[in-house]
Amino acid sequence: MTGSASEQLFSWNIYYKQAHCEKKSRTAVASYQYICSIVNELGAIGMKQIYFTNVKDPSLLRRSRKAVTKFITSLAMELFPSTTARLAEKMLCVPSPPRRKLLDLDFLVGDIDVYGHKIKIYKTGNFDRSVIFVHGWSGSSADFNEFYKPLLDRGYNIITFDQVAHGASHGKAANMFLFVRAIEQMLESHRDQTRVSAIVAHSMGGSALINALKLEQSTIPVVLIAPLIPFFESLYQSVDNFGISTQWVDALLNVFEERYGRSVDVVDPKITIQCFVNPLITIQDRNDQYIALETNTHYFTSHVAASLYETEGLGHFRILGDQRVISKAVEFIDGVSK
Repeated sequence: MTGSASEQLFSWNIYYKQAHCEKKSRTAVASYQYICSIVNELGAIGMKQIYFTNVKDPSLLRRSRKAVTKFITSLAMELFPSTTARLAEKMLCVPSPPRRKLLDLDFLVGDIDVYGHKIKIYKTGNFDRSVIFVHGWSGSSADFNEFYKPLLDRGYNIITFDQVAHGASHGKAANMFLFVRAIEQMLESHRDQTRVSAIVAHSMGGSALINALKLEQSTIPVVLIAPLIPFFESLYQSVDNFGISTQWVDALLNVFEERYGRSVDVVDPKITIQCFVNPLITIQDRNDQYIALETNTHYFTSHVAASLYETEGLGHFRILGDQRVISKAVEFIDGVSK
C-alpha cells in the first residue's frame, strides 16, 4: 500500500471504525485487512481507466485476479455498504484533468449553479443565433476548439461550458445526473437571451443531452458525435469487465437517486431516446474502440429526422478535430437553421 493511498478516506482505520459502527464481528474486521489493501489499490483507479480500457487478456492469471477482485469488492459492499458506496463514487465519478486549453476567442466568462456547484460558461459572438456545445467525460469546452471559428464566421454565437468537476468548473466528482442538470440549467438561463440554432455534443455529453431536452425544445437541431445510448448498460459492463462487483454501481445509483431526487430512468438515454424527436445527425467512427457504431445505430432507425455520417480511422477523440467532421456538422446546422 502506498503512502498516498493510506491517507485516503478508505484506509484501514476508517474501515475499522465503520465496522464497529455497523456492528460487524471481529472476525470480519480482521479478514478485512486484506480486503482493504485491494480497496486502496482500486481507490487510485479512475473511471477513465475503467471505462476507456478494453480488457482483452483471456489468460488464467487475468481471469483469476478478476475473480478475486470481484469477490473482494462484493464482500466490501456486504460488510461496509456506506463506506464502499463512497469509495465507488471516488473511483467511478472523478474525471481526469482536461487535455487542452480553450482557444482564445475573446470569450466572456460567467457561471451558473448546478446542485451547489459553480460551472464555467464561455460565450463569444454578437449575433442573433447561437450554437451550444456539450463535452463528454474527462473533457472540457476546449474539446471543440476546431468548431468555434467556422461557426463564428457563419454568424453563430458560441456558447460552451465545463461540466461539474471538469475544466475550470467547481467540484471533484461528476455523474450523469449532474451532466443532465447542467444542460437543463444552460438552456433555461439562455432561453430569453438568444435563439439556439443547434446543440453539438460529444460522447457522454450526447447521452446527457438526450435526457435533458424537453418537449418544448424538440425543434432544436442536434449534432451527436460518438454518443453512447445504452449508457448505464455500458457502465455496468465496463465495471464488470474490470473485475469490480456491479453491486457498487447499484449502490452508487441509489445514492444519486436520493441525493438529486430523480429516478435513474429519467437520465437513462436508452429510455429517453424513445421520446427524442429533434432534428438530428449522428457522427461516429467505424473504428471507435470505446463505443461500437452498432451499439447506437439501431436506436436511431425509427427516428424520421435522423441521419448518420460515418468516418474511418478517427476513433473516439480525434474525430472532434477532423475537418470533414466539422464541415459536415456546420453544413447540417446551416441547413436546418434557415
